[in-house]
Amino acid sequence: MLFYKTPVLSNLHEQFVVEKDSPRYLSVIQVNKRKEYAARVPFGMNFFIGIIGLVLISATKKFYYIEVGVQVFFGILIFISFFYGTQGNIIFLQISDMASIYFLPLSSLFMVVLAFIEKKSLQQKDEA
Repeated sequence: MLFYKTPVLSNLHEQFVVEKDSPRYLSVIQVNKRKEYAARVPFGMNFFIGIIGLVLISATKKFYYIEVGVQVFFGILIFISFFYGTQGNIIFLQISDMASIYFLPLSSLFMVVLAFIEKKSLQQKDEA
């Protein structure tokens, strides 16, 4: 555990506890308000499940590239927002938390849905 103080506003100081829960997950706890913020590393289990889904429905290559691009994008967003959040701006910790918990897994799994919709629409055009 790592304890440190960072300025949240010009005259207010908050104490954070940084806990490393696993090799792919890092959490920051704001001590006084008892709030926890997360940062997860991309290319985790949701990415793996998304890729398996793309393979199972025989998606085109563009969806694999989009999937990797989305993971890289959210990885950079999580890293930058987590860095600025630990420098004292709580809003960036909230952005990191939201991207880690909701947007990263949702985007991975939604890519399978988009590929499936495209495949069905192409099949309907071929039949017509």
